[in-house]
Amino acid sequence: MSDNFRTLLWMSLLALAWLNYAAWTSDYAPAPAPSQASPATTDAAADAAATLPELGATPAAPASPTESPDAAPATPIRVRTDVLDVWIDPRGGDLVRADLLAYPVDKESPDVLVRLLDFAAETRWVFQSGFRQTSEGAEANHLASYTSAEQSYVLANGQDTLVVELNWADTGPLNARKRYVFRRGQYRVDLSLELENNAATPWQGAAYVQLDRAHHPPERSYLSVDSYSYTGPVLYDGDRYEKLDVDDLRSEPRTQTVTAGWLASIEHHFLAAAVPLATEPVQFEAVTRGENYVLRALSELRSLAPGERLEYPVALFVGPKLQDQLAATAEGLELTVDYGFLTILAQPLFWLLDQVHGFVGNWGWSIILVTLLIKLAFYKLTQTSGR
Repeated sequence: MSDNFRTLLWMSLLALAWLNYAAWTSDYAPAPAPSQASPATTDAAADAAATLPELGATPAAPASPTESPDAAPATPIRVRTDVLDVWIDPRGGDLVRADLLAYPVDKESPDVLVRLLDFAAETRWVFQSGFRQTSEGAEANHLASYTSAEQSYVLANGQDTLVVELNWADTGPLNARKRYVFRRGQYRVDLSLELENNAATPWQGAAYVQLDRAHHPPERSYLSVDSYSYTGPVLYDGDRYEKLDVDDLRSEPRTQTVTAGWLASIEHHFLAAAVPLATEPVQFEAVTRGENYVLRALSELRSLAPGERLEYPVALFVGPKLQDQLAATAEGLELTVDYGFLTILAQPLFWLLDQVHGFVGNWGWSIILVTLLIKLAFYKLTQTSGR
């Protein structure tokens, strides 16, 4: 029995050593070189339209923009909270850039922040959302133009919630709106897609949200823990968490209908995720577009009679893998913190480490104290074994 506990103790110490090494490399790893945006495509309108989800025989989107889908927003709407600095592109009304204010790339350069979302072609990682319809005519998709009352929004001192509303610029009989809700200390952003039918005929279509990201898996290096972690798309179907192989998606795109699921793009410490309405089935799609992959959630077809209004809620997450915030955002989202085969040991150890850190406020001292606590817990067994 003592030999078994001694083995468990060694495995616990090895797990703590790995966490310590990961924290060290996170603090002292060299900052990545700044990326250069690739030139605009020669057929931007066709390229942009190709990012739209299909609804059976949906006609091509009218009035496609002439600029590249990777072009910088001409006049971005900027939103700043205590933890996020976000750009919203008026074309589409979507999140296209996000800096994490509490996470510098390098502790020696505190002003250079981790940029999780970006519109540049080389580092592209953006959310896109909107409505598609089964009939011809203008639609409030992620290529449409939106307006807002302000160009800059800031979460003020003493303010816990910040609401940003964008209205579809089209003057037709359909009114569309996107409402974002940001909260103090939170990396979750609530998005409400709204549509009102003021036409004399019924409207039929579906809401969607998707992630579009350039795929550049890191090269393996013994000096970087990050390079050994999974970077890429993941899906959760309500029961099972699955990492997707981008090369497999090139030859065989994925389509499945799920309930209470979510989609995400992850890397070592961070992720961006979209959680559609959990009370009804949605169609999940995972496809590739050039060097990019697109993860999409498409709602069931909805019908709006004249005068009716539709509201479709989506929870977005843009930030670090904080397990409490992940679990509060969606069931199973905390699974993106992947410990691999050491989960049975690492998960309770991290919980203990997090509790100690809440009192100490320093990860290094927290690891030392947790190591001492483990030694104390197994002291009697170690003493007996030694005798």
